[in-house]
Amino acid sequence: MSMEEAKRVAAELGLDDEEGDGAMLARQFGMTNQPPEPEERDLDVITEEIVFYKRQAGVSIIEIGKRLNEAKAQLEHGRWLDWLREKVDISERNAQNFMRLAREYSKSAEIADLGATKALALLALPESEREKFAAEKHVVNGAEKSVEDMTGEELKKAIRERDEAKARAENAEQSRAKMEADMQVLKSRMEAAETEKESAVAKESAKLDALKVKSDGLEEKLKTLRKKEQEAKAEAENARAEKAELSKQLEELKKRPVEVAVEKPSQEELDKLRAEAETAAEEKVKDANARLMAAEAKADAADRAAEELRRQLAAADKDTQAFQFLYEEWQHKFNAMIGALQAVGNANPEKAEKLKKAIHAAMERMGEMA
Repeated sequence: MSMEEAKRVAAELGLDDEEGDGAMLARQFGMTNQPPEPEERDLDVITEEIVFYKRQAGVSIIEIGKRLNEAKAQLEHGRWLDWLREKVDISERNAQNFMRLAREYSKSAEIADLGATKALALLALPESEREKFAAEKHVVNGAEKSVEDMTGEELKKAIRERDEAKARAENAEQSRAKMEADMQVLKSRMEAAETEKESAVAKESAKLDALKVKSDGLEEKLKTLRKKEQEAKAEAENARAEKAELSKQLEELKKRPVEVAVEKPSQEELDKLRAEAETAAEEKVKDANARLMAAEAKADAADRAAEELRRQLAAADKDTQAFQFLYEEWQHKFNAMIGALQAVGNANPEKAEKLKKAIHAAMERMGEMA
């Protein structure tokens, strides 16, 4: 193998010639500083040889790492670094890398064949995903490549992009799950609000029914009182007419002489008869006046009762109509508000939560008033 090939293998293994690792690698694989081949060789042959030695180097690194782990376990505390420097001429950094590769890839020859640099880069992945990632192709810098065809930097970039995409997917999933949970909570609360609304509607409907019954009762009473009022007024008119007639008869009695059938009575008898007739007429007038006053009082009472009933009926009708109008307006706006709240929830769940609390507080106040 030429010196250039040895340098490429050393670079792939992450070794530093200044620290003596290049010399160690040369001793491990029998590399020497030979002059260039006198004849130019075929590039495909050179490529196959490089791949072959890289694979051999990868396996060798695993084996070196196993033995470094074994040696460190036997060395006393404080002798490890001296032993690395004096006995095997390996830097601590490279030794740690070899040992880690041996621990992680002792049963994975396929990944070890990729070389030390790529094997170390793949340690950033969970153990269960490494072989699958190494077997697949990935897009790097706009081109699809296998891990074997990538450079070490390209592999690191592919792993970073994979981690970033995975993090974005996890964040998106968490956001989706949170939004679904928030929407479920919102749905539950909206259902609760709907139940409360239905309960409030039922209560108000019951109140409306009660007002309607009361209104119907007042209307019936008003009809009865109006009938009685008409009867009282008719009776009062009859009493007034009777009084007038009696008054007229009384005046006529006072003016005309008493008639006798057989013989003319004496003046004393005439005065007596006239007095009796006047007394009887006056009694009839008094009785008519009494009945007239009673009828008028009854008519007045009926008028007052009818007026009070009309006032109560008008007030009941006004309150009922006002409530019904406001309730229908509220129901329409409540439905529109729920639709708007759902739209806000899709865009801003946190803001929707605040608005929902305001609605809930309003419903509670309505319940307290009911």
